[in-house]
Amino acid sequence: GLSVIDARLHATLFNPPARYLRLEGGVLVTHALTLSGGSYNKRLRGNVAAAPPDRPTPRDRRYAIAQDAGTGSYELVEFDAADAITQVFTIDASPTPRQLAVVCNRLLVLCSSEPYIFPFSENLP
Repeated sequence: GLSVIDARLHATLFNPPARYLRLEGGVLVTHALTLSGGSYNKRLRGNVAAAPPDRPTPRDRRYAIAQDAGTGSYELVEFDAADAITQVFTIDASPTPRQLAVVCNRLLVLCSSEPYIFPFSENLP
């Protein structure tokens, strides 16, 4: 998943441990999420999200969807500027969580029961 936060590109990586790339000064830097000082061994799904800067949430908080490869369970993780996970919330896996969106100071988990989302063209029969 791709997102732009504070004019920086963020791209999540699918394979565990939970990591994302951030474009910093023309260089992609890998960031690994940690929980209680250790590696967070789940894979990230969708994008990294942050609240708009004019909202009351802490400015350095980021959010992502994590999936346990073994059980298939999903979690919403909140992490800080040091990539340390500060909160973990279990979320329902049906329909499948796909992306995050921030609207009016609300964090929305966008879900889909479709296995993949394909582009649509009006010219298709």
